[in-house]
Order: sequence, then C-alpha cells, then structure tokens
Amino acid sequence: MERSGLRQMSLLFFLSGGLIHLLLFRWFVWNSQPHGESANFANHAAINIAAFVLPGLSVAWFMSRLLRRGFRVQPESAQSIVVKGCLYGVLATTVGLESFYFFCALGLTVLDLRGQGFLMLLWGVQLSFVEMNGYGVVLLARAVPFALAYGALSGVLSQRVHERRLRSSTAP
Repeated sequence: MERSGLRQMSLLFFLSGGLIHLLLFRWFVWNSQPHGESANFANHAAINIAAFVLPGLSVAWFMSRLLRRGFRVQPESAQSIVVKGCLYGVLATTVGLESFYFFCALGLTVLDLRGQGFLMLLWGVQLSFVEMNGYGVVLLARAVPFALAYGALSGVLSQRVHERRLRSSTAP
C-alpha cells in the first residue's frame, strides 16, 4: 500500500510540477516577447515538452524524497518538514530549469554547428548554456515564490502522511 501510494504521489508531483513549470515558461515567453514578434524557438513542440518533462521529473524526484520521510517512523517537527519542503521546491525548480537550459543549449548548438567537429560543438554548447542562463536567471527568480509555495504544500502533505502513519502504528 505504501509503495503504490508513493508511486501515485510521485506521478502527481510529476504532473503538477511539469504543468506549473510549463505555465511559468509560457508566461515568461508571453511577457518577454513583444507581441507580434516571432518566438519560433519557444513555440516549438519539443521545447514545450522539455519545459514540462524535465522540471516535472525534478519535482517528482525531490518531493518523493520528502514524502518518503513521511513513511519513516522517526518523528520530525512540522516546521522542519515544511522548511525542507520549501528548500526541495527551490532545488527542484533550479535543477529542472538548469537541465532544461542545458538541453536547449545542446539542441541549438547541434542544429547550428552541424559538421564543425567535436571541440567546436563542445565550445558552442558552453557558450549557448551561458547565454541561456543569462535570460534564464530571470525566469528562475520569478519561479522562486511558486517553488516555495509548492514545496511548503508538499511539506505539509508529508507531515500529514507522517502523522497518519504514527497514528496507525500506535492504534490497537
């Protein structure tokens, strides 16, 4: 029962984290592009799928770790679990967005520098990644309040699971 519940919650974390990050990405693109100007790269289906999947995986991984703590028997204070949830939320967002930026940089460089050789490709990925991070830090800064909120919500959920587990283990 615990294992299937953890899988279901991991799937929920993946879907909600991916959706939140995709919506934040689309909101950022909509606000940063002057209306009528082309945003072909940001509107490409592969970019939008990556903006959903990579942060979704990151959120699922970090928040599942937090939820696993709820299945342990050792008690922790509610505040420490919520603070850990906030920290994991920010970490999940940072890791998810940085992996998204890396794969976007890799994709752009491979398309742009076809046939140039491995060293040129490696140099191009580094330069593209630095440039992506220049713009991406704005998106990351805008996403931190949302990351703190869903991290705190995940911490509260983990605390509830922990309390329910303690009550069921002490009940006759």
